[in-house]
Amino acid sequence: KRTYRMDKLTFAHILSRVRPHLEKNRARSDTVAADVKLSLAITWLRGGSYLDACRLHQVAASTFWRNLWVTLDAINIALADEINLPLHDRQALEGIARRFKERWGANYAGCYDGCIGDIDGLIIRVRKPSRKETSCGQAFFCGRYKCFGLAYQVICDADCIVMWYNGNHAGSVHDSTAFKNSSLYRSIREVADTVLKDLHIAGDGAYADEEWLLTPWPEPRLGVLAADKDTFNFVHSLHRQPIERTFGLLVGRWLVLERDLRVPLRKVDCVVAACMRLNNVCIRRKQGIMWDDGKRVMGESGGGGRGTAPRSY
Repeated sequence: KRTYRMDKLTFAHILSRVRPHLEKNRARSDTVAADVKLSLAITWLRGGSYLDACRLHQVAASTFWRNLWVTLDAINIALADEINLPLHDRQALEGIARRFKERWGANYAGCYDGCIGDIDGLIIRVRKPSRKETSCGQAFFCGRYKCFGLAYQVICDADCIVMWYNGNHAGSVHDSTAFKNSSLYRSIREVADTVLKDLHIAGDGAYADEEWLLTPWPEPRLGVLAADKDTFNFVHSLHRQPIERTFGLLVGRWLVLERDLRVPLRKVDCVVAACMRLNNVCIRRKQGIMWDDGKRVMGESGGGGRGTAPRSY
């Protein structure tokens, strides 16, 4: 469990879903079994060295890297339905809102209702892109965190399940700008007065306030916030806890995201997407995280959770 960040049953469950995609169009010269391919990928994602994975499974480094990308692609195809924001399903959105109220706002009924997700930005650290990968590598430098990276926008539900993500922007792009340039933003504006009526997404002060995107009241330069605004900010912060925990659980389980991703820039999204989908499966199957000191962090739906946020967050 500590090695793969999941128990044997969960590994078998993922393997049963991924195996058909691994065996499809498999070359006759490919002698690596599907379970070994998945093991190689998970060993690397959880923070292990590719050298350790090669030694453990007795494969060459070239075989490891070739099978890594094949396996991550298979994971993203097989587990594609693990990331889903039911934007056009009013009934499903109301169910998400009820879950937020049960977990994070039961004591404030009527004060803050209708939250269908938390949104926040996450910097995925990468090495400096080469000139072959992009004409402006410096644009990927994030001044806030002093690193090169990709700016991801993530929306999660009350149980820390990732429902939507977008990583199409360089690390220097502001969260609000990155979200406004996404296709989801345009889709939400189209249904804001119908499907999303009386519902909203909770964001922090980095985002521009919208009727369907609630942000906290800004702190005044002089004096203090009025009591009602301060109460709103407090309840709003409670509803934003899931996104903070989501990042902690995501990076705590898949430690490859804690360091600079030294892979081609075009492959970064494949790695991040696979981590998010695998993490959703683990949370739904009540898989906690076992730290090296033996302490277990609960990451299941309905359980309390805590996580170590990445250095880039």
